[in-house]
Amino acid sequence: MAAQRCQSNKAKRMKFSAPLGSPVGLHLLSVPMPKAGTRDDARLRIRTALKARLRELLGDCGVDALLRSMPGQAVCLAAPFAHIGLSISHEPGLSVAAINLAGPVGIDLMCLHTPLPDMATLAIDYLGPAVCDAIQQHPTDGRTEVFARAWTAHEACLKCLHLPLVEWTPELAKKLATCRWMAIETAPGVVASVAIGRPEAFGAGAL
Repeated sequence: MAAQRCQSNKAKRMKFSAPLGSPVGLHLLSVPMPKAGTRDDARLRIRTALKARLRELLGDCGVDALLRSMPGQAVCLAAPFAHIGLSISHEPGLSVAAINLAGPVGIDLMCLHTPLPDMATLAIDYLGPAVCDAIQQHPTDGRTEVFARAWTAHEACLKCLHLPLVEWTPELAKKLATCRWMAIETAPGVVASVAIGRPEAFGAGAL
């Protein structure tokens, strides 16, 4: 996807297609960011783009007043649209958002050029032994992308269920298995995943 330049304070959003086979009601968008930009600027730009897309989907219903966006908490909509799932993720140079009109959603992305600590330790601690073994079976030069795909899928499922990042347990794995996740194409050098869950699993929690 070709990057577009952000001008002034207006977020230039790019809608991109949900993965083939995705449920009706799943909408994705991305906003290119200056790599030297601040986190606060990234939050402002992606939320501006998210509000614009919600207006297109929901009509003139006072989206600005209904959108709840508090530091440290997941963005969400107030009643009568509280059932609509929203999720946001940031990396230097790019922010993405997901809207699921039918229920909970989570989205996460990772830049392949971001320096990582010991991937094997992260994988065994947070992704579990099976995923760790699968990553180690890949050639060394391809492990970063494999790890990124597994990590973003894991984070997307956590966000979908509004769960914090904690060390892997069999009980956590069972919860995450209730989500359906898909890899999504965003920009070169970036890996991203989106996850959806059952409407009854929707609840408040931390981003």
